[in-house]
Amino acid sequence: MSLRGGQGNSPQNRIAPFSYTGYYAAMELEGFIDDLMAEKGFDTEEPEVVAQIKADLLESVERRINAMILTNLPPDDLSAFESVLDSGSEEAIQAFITERIPGLDEKVALELLNFRTAYIG
Repeated sequence: MSLRGGQGNSPQNRIAPFSYTGYYAAMELEGFIDDLMAEKGFDTEEPEVVAQIKADLLESVERRINAMILTNLPPDDLSAFESVLDSGSEEAIQAFITERIPGLDEKVALELLNFRTAYIG
């Protein structure tokens, strides 16, 4: 995964989605999105429609996770985090986030649960 661009140059627009656990978590995230789409009945739509819905949901989930990461980073670490983001190293970003946010996995799980609740209703 590469660092995300996006509007502006804020840390939230530059965090690699789900970067703290790498490729495996990205695959789990896609499975999470697939399950949501199936629950909503979107998995039976035209392939182009399914692909667009999936991309939109994935972007929304990534933004929520990125916002949670930034919210939970100690304020004193934000400038250091900027430097880590600038390095472009996913491993460095992953290590930085994991070291500075206690209970990161639980916080991500809660974000996913909240997203699911909001989306499914």
